Amino acid sequence: MIFVTGGGTGGHYFPAVAVIESLCTAGHNCVYLGASDGIENALSKNLLCSVILTPGLKRHTLKQKLCLLPNLVKSTFILCKIFIQQRPDALVAAGGYVSLLPCLIAKIFKVPIYLMEQNRIAGRVVKTFAKHAKLVACAMPLQNNLSAKCQVLGNPVSQKMILDSKSKTDITTVKNILVMGGSASAEAIDLALMDIALAGNLEGISVYHIARPENKFKLQAVYNSMGINATVIGFCNDMAQYYLKADLVIARAGASSISELALFGIPAILVPYPFAIDNHQYFNAKFVEDSQGAILCEQGENFVHRLSNELKQLLSNNYKITSMAKNIKSLSKPLAAYEISKCISQDLK
Repeated sequence: MIFVTGGGTGGHYFPAVAVIESLCTAGHNCVYLGASDGIENALSKNLLCSVILTPGLKRHTLKQKLCLLPNLVKSTFILCKIFIQQRPDALVAAGGYVSLLPCLIAKIFKVPIYLMEQNRIAGRVVKTFAKHAKLVACAMPLQNNLSAKCQVLGNPVSQKMILDSKSKTDITTVKNILVMGGSASAEAIDLALMDIALAGNLEGISVYHIARPENKFKLQAVYNSMGINATVIGFCNDMAQYYLKADLVIARAGASSISELALFGIPAILVPYPFAIDNHQYFNAKFVEDSQGAILCEQGENFVHRLSNELKQLLSNNYKITSMAKNIKSLSKPLAAYEISKCISQDLK
């Protein structure tokens, strides 16, 4: 029996699900541990394994802060009970606040811990438990290596995503641009694209834009007014259909987005979320830029002007687009979930 935890956001939840897929394929029984206030509350219903959701431990609002202590007590009791009853052989933690308590309880019960780190800057769970872990599976080289147990195995993606990526044709010019801002979209990117469109800088380009819900209709109106062939949506649960169309992506620099762009071989302009913990999205984007697979464009002063200039240069330079596509593709590690599950299986023999 293997417990798998990780969630709160898609960046932690989806890699956890990919590893569950691989572990189940290898013949292991899995139990997913999540929280009732994370993204997994809605999505984990479709998992092909047992699911246990403990009370949420977020503390952004006053109500959440007041519920923190009783929820912590409830969660601790539920998790201790399930650890005692099912006696897992291992715990796999994909990060996020959801992982903290299961890792602590696994340490107490001497259950082997396997950690996954998606970003270049290690998160708090990985920093806290790296010295106790059997393995720290990293998506990309860490900015500050935590231990000899760190191995760059890649960021797991679903088997469906891997299969879909095989239909992607080589990119040699930009005809279709995909704009996205992560699981919550990005106000700054939405507003910047409005200005860029109104300036006439997207002539002859088709745009697929995943926008904040409140900006959806305004964006569509702007694109329509400029005669731009654009599809604006508020949410997408099947990104592959847009990755297959895109020749260039403008996006945040979340680890999952970067892994998927590498898988499909799509060059990007990456706009790091400036308020990410430890500014980790900047370091993610810098890694891809240093690999010449993307351009890093930070928010801040003259953001729209700088983004517009980068876009213009790429639209007029097919050689650079082709080169960037090959370079970002070289970062892809489609066997990440398999490699992680293989390490775990070997240890449990």
